[in-house]
Amino acid sequence: MRAVLDYDDDRALDEYIRCNRHFFMTPFESRAERLGILREKARARIRESPSAPPEWTIEALGDYDAQVDDAIRSAIGEDSDSFVRFQEQVSSRINAAFEAGELRPNRCPACDQIVKTPKARQCL
Repeated sequence: MRAVLDYDDDRALDEYIRCNRHFFMTPFESRAERLGILREKARARIRESPSAPPEWTIEALGDYDAQVDDAIRSAIGEDSDSFVRFQEQVSSRINAAFEAGELRPNRCPACDQIVKTPKARQCL
């Protein structure tokens, strides 16, 4: 456990954003990320055993195909590298919103330190 003297607001903000970025995503970004993760998990598992992929992977890719649209396909791309780039762009957008003051971290009312989550009521 870190002592209060070890608290660094910049480091705390970086961790806050990294751990809670899903709270700050737009509905489109959330949907795109959910579908991208579904696709990439299934594809990774198929690469592990291409001759006999688990049944759930085929179902997952079917679910992906049924739910994806052109906008999401364009945003996350067709391969894992483009999906990672999409996630990095989302993180950059969220970081920029915090830097510009458009978003603010949740702070403890007693000590003004950044708390663990956007819904937390006090720091640890």
